[in-house]
Formats: sequence, structure tokens, C-alpha cells
Amino acid sequence: MNCNCWRDVKLTHETQSILAINQDVLGKAATTFTPKGQPGPVSGKLYKYYAGPLSDGVVVGLVAADGAETLTVNFSDVPGLGAGSFAWTELYSGRNGTGTSVLQSLDTHDMAVFKVTVHR
Repeated sequence: MNCNCWRDVKLTHETQSILAINQDVLGKAATTFTPKGQPGPVSGKLYKYYAGPLSDGVVVGLVAADGAETLTVNFSDVPGLGAGSFAWTELYSGRNGTGTSVLQSLDTHDMAVFKVTVHR
């Protein structure tokens, strides 16, 4: 049996969305940011909050670095966003909404990736 695995792979919506973030034409990497009231990064330890610019918005990553937990991010704390209402899509689940913040419950070592754009 001959298999051209790359040809045979069907990309899921979540995979396509994550690849689109990775291949964004702006080409800027996400980095840590510290929301108000949260401790900053510690050397050698996985951090919970990441954000980076996209050509059409901002990507926000949340990581359950210390076990299962619910993380909240106010968009006013995210570099490149500021105050206001934004549209967002969580790229693994496809869940979307609008508002001034996002809330995500995560199991141990899970992560959520949000694409955030100006709400029109």
C-alpha cells in the first residue's frame, strides 16, 4: 500500500486556525505579558499568559502551567489591545464572542489560543 500521508491528511478547522497564526504575514512571535494582579514570569518555569501581534489582530495564549484552573484576561492588560470591546475566537474549540475579557477553564497542562480582533 502506497501512502502519501501529507496528501491524505485533512486539516481540521482548529489545525488550520493554529497554522494561520503561525504563518501570519506579520511574522512576530508571541511573548509573555503580565495581567494586573498576577505574578510575573519565573525563570525556568512555564508561564500562564502569552500575547503577540498579528496582521489582523492579536493572539493570546493561556496555559494551565500549575494544574487545572480557570484563567481570565482583561483585554486592557494585553499588549496591542487596550480598552474597548473586541471580538475573539478560541482556536481549539471554535468558541467565539465579544467583550472586554475572556475566561477559560483548563485542565492540567492544557492551553487555549484566542485570536482577538477589533469588534465591529
